[in-house]
Amino acid sequence: MVLAVLHEGDADQLPDEYTGRKQLHNEVVWASQQAEKTPTHVDSYLLNERTLIVLRKGILVRIEKELIRAGFEENLKLTKRHLEKGLINNQNLEKILQTGVLDTFVDWDFQLDKSYFIFILQPPR
Repeated sequence: MVLAVLHEGDADQLPDEYTGRKQLHNEVVWASQQAEKTPTHVDSYLLNERTLIVLRKGILVRIEKELIRAGFEENLKLTKRHLEKGLINNQNLEKILQTGVLDTFVDWDFQLDKSYFIFILQPPR
């Protein structure tokens, strides 16, 4: 999976309305609260009929920031990836989005305190 990050202004050109958007944000906020804390900002974009990206800002807690400063960034990523993917319930997402979720990816930009979920969706028939 390749993730390209747009500049803040570029995201304004992407469509941001799709079925279940608000409920999806609620599900992501819930998972974030369980793993760390409530994000300061959540946004999402349906890039195409198969790719949905969710951006979270302001999710790191102090202990995570200290682990990053101490050089444990890769260990933190591996641990958070396992934890957060386990907290996202694909069955709930499928009901919310009214389509299948084939795969889920998650990554972070720890320096900017941002995280990205990428959901690969079942293409319409």
